[in-house]
Amino acid sequence: MPDKHPYAMTPGAIAPVLSHFKKSLPNKIDSQTIKKLGYAANTEYQIINIIKFLGLIDEQNSPTEKAKELFLIHNEGEFQSKFSEVIKEVYDDLFSLHGDSTWELDNDKLITFFRQTNQ
Repeated sequence: MPDKHPYAMTPGAIAPVLSHFKKSLPNKIDSQTIKKLGYAANTEYQIINIIKFLGLIDEQNSPTEKAKELFLIHNEGEFQSKFSEVIKEVYDDLFSLHGDSTWELDNDKLITFFRQTNQ
């Protein structure tokens, strides 16, 4: 059973993957896709779990309608706004505790929250 909140051992690996999807969204997004793109070496499964948790791919590893709409947004400000809505939705337990100040939480507070939540 996966953690309630999946994570990547290399947190910076997710940004380039999402950035690539803004340029070209593959029909199937699985560990092989991430490997072929050259991202997240040895953490492909972690990245896939995060993307699934965000609701951007389904159980068959196909992009969801949410992903198709999100990655079609060209304007960076609009994209960031819509992506922040996705984050707030899936991390609602964190945002319900801290509100919009969640965006400014330091690493120690985030680590404490996730360790307590995921046990």
